[in-house]
Amino acid sequence: MPTIAVGTVAILRALFFPESAFAILSPGLQVVVASALLHASGLFFGYFLSRALRLEVGSSRTISIEVGIQNSVLGVVLATRYFENPLTAVTCVVSSMCWKR
Repeated sequence: MPTIAVGTVAILRALFFPESAFAILSPGLQVVVASALLHASGLFFGYFLSRALRLEVGSSRTISIEVGIQNSVLGVVLATRYFENPLTAVTCVVSSMCWKR
């Protein structure tokens, strides 16, 4: 399953990258902050909503990490689908590159 996930992110990045290469290669503070908020909100809500549903701490941590990581791919798909400006998905693409490491 991790191979499929990595392949999906690579394909999405390859499809999006040519449209806004300049914006991705020169990310500013705004992109970094937006990327951090995207993942922080996923980690936060993933953990606390699963705890509110009375799941075990280990399960809540796992859900939190999965939600935090998968936000970037979902963001790329939603941004390119519902917004005309190709720069709307820059934050998600940049953040998906950060999770690679």
